[in-house]
Amino acid sequence: MLVTAGDVFDSVNPPARAEEMFYWALERIAQRGRRPVIVLAGNHDNPERLRASDPLARSCGIYLYGVPAEAPYPVRIPVPAANCDLSAAVLPYPSERRLNQVLTERADEEVMQQAYAAKVQAVWEYMDSRWQPGCVRIAAAHVYMAGGEESGSERPIQVGGAYTVPKTILPSQAQYMALGHLHRPQALHNTSVPARYAGSPLCYSFSEAGQTKSVTLVDVRPEQQPKVEDIPLSCGRPLVRWQADSLEELQAWTAAPRDPHAWVDVEVHLCQALTHSEIQSIRQAHRGILHIRPVFPATEGEQAPQAHGNQTIDQAFRRFYEQKKGVQPSEAVVKMFLAMLETEGEDH
Repeated sequence: MLVTAGDVFDSVNPPARAEEMFYWALERIAQRGRRPVIVLAGNHDNPERLRASDPLARSCGIYLYGVPAEAPYPVRIPVPAANCDLSAAVLPYPSERRLNQVLTERADEEVMQQAYAAKVQAVWEYMDSRWQPGCVRIAAAHVYMAGGEESGSERPIQVGGAYTVPKTILPSQAQYMALGHLHRPQALHNTSVPARYAGSPLCYSFSEAGQTKSVTLVDVRPEQQPKVEDIPLSCGRPLVRWQADSLEELQAWTAAPRDPHAWVDVEVHLCQALTHSEIQSIRQAHRGILHIRPVFPATEGEQAPQAHGNQTIDQAFRRFYEQKKGVQPSEAVVKMFLAMLETEGEDH
């Protein structure tokens, strides 16, 4: 069977095309109930919208969970291909709003974290007392577990550390715990239950450059230790970062071409700003280049522009912007800058 531990979509209001792709994929995977599917809502998802089709989906062996209250105890699911039943304890993203409960009225972060951890612990203890006998016991949750390593592309789910869950409160009777939220594939260490973030199937920012994305295969029978295996994914285009010491070096890399199938973030050291034609030439030589960030050693640490000599403040700003960005600012950006200066002058 398949478990997806949240963040099906990137937005609470996904385009219809994305929803159509999702439901077609589920239908093919489930094979009309021969391979059951469990899907949890993550912090990116609209829980009510994700669950809206659950009455129809269940007839295909697809179980969609939006908010924690929809799964108050482990559900028993037949797994025909394994000739066995699964007992699944699931916890969609448990924010205060989705729990429909104010956990504490105090704004102190430590108090909030303790109240949140106590609530999640109570949920798991209740689940632990209600596993169905003779089944494989799997838990799944969309939470941020202490000790998990972020990539930087995740959308935060906690205020400071308030929504962090300690590793000591995992459901102790589960045979395996599937976790969602963190994009970097990783196992949690020193836990009472084998627990793992499968990670995202694609890279979502250049902070994930170089990561090998994967899915996690868990082979488990009732009352036995699971065998866990990572299966690397080759779908999607890799993300890479280039650091060129000169324009000539960058041009040589694009002519080769280097990393021809990747999306590329470029940092290039320059003595003068790139011209519009040079930028166009670089992008045409390598269609995967998304960002070109010039670095000017002579201007590193330069302060915000000040009018001097015969320059007006807007002329100084245009020069400063071109040195930093490699292109001239638009008129809208210049007007915004001047308006900000005028507002600051009024404040003083």
